Amino acid sequence: MIMPPQLAVELTTAVRQRSAVTQPRPNHSRAVATLWHSLHAFAKRLVAGDQPRISLRGCDRWHVYDPVTGRRASLESEDEVRKWLERRFYSAERGKGRI
Repeated sequence: MIMPPQLAVELTTAVRQRSAVTQPRPNHSRAVATLWHSLHAFAKRLVAGDQPRISLRGCDRWHVYDPVTGRRASLESEDEVRKWLERRFYSAERGKGRI
C-alpha cells in the first residue's frame, strides 16, 4: 500500500498527538493496555508503508528488510547497507520505467 507523503505526515502527527494524550493510565485493565499497544504498533506499521526497515543487532550486524519484496539480509557494515539500499532503489526505479 503506497500512501501519499502528506497523508503519511498527517497520520504520523495524529498518532503522536493522540498517544501523548491517551496513554492508558496505570489503573486501567491489562486488556485495555494490550489493545492500546497493539493498535499503536499497527498504526506505526501503516505509516511506515513500503519503507525499508534497518536495525543494528549487537555491535556488528545490520539487519535489513524490504516490505515490498519481502527480502531480508544480514550485513556486516554500513557500506553494505548503503549498497543494499541503492540496489533496492534502482531496481524499483527500473520497475517503474524511470531509468
